[in-house]
Amino acid sequence: MPKLSICAQEAKKATDADLERELGIELADMIHYIVAIAAINNIDLTSIMLEKDKKASVKYNHTINLETFISEAK
Repeated sequence: MPKLSICAQEAKKATDADLERELGIELADMIHYIVAIAAINNIDLTSIMLEKDKKASVKYNHTINLETFISEAK
């Protein structure tokens, strides 16, 4: 495999950074729509996420769950 020149390496880094930014934008879009759909349907995402995390922490034998982590961080 040929070695990349310094310019090509810098261009690749810029491209990787651009891709990371674009991924962040797409993830933000997804979260936005999920929150909007939940709000329209009167779904309390916070409660559901905390409940689901409690079940997962038991199932996967985690020593701490999200609600505990948040309360201890305050």
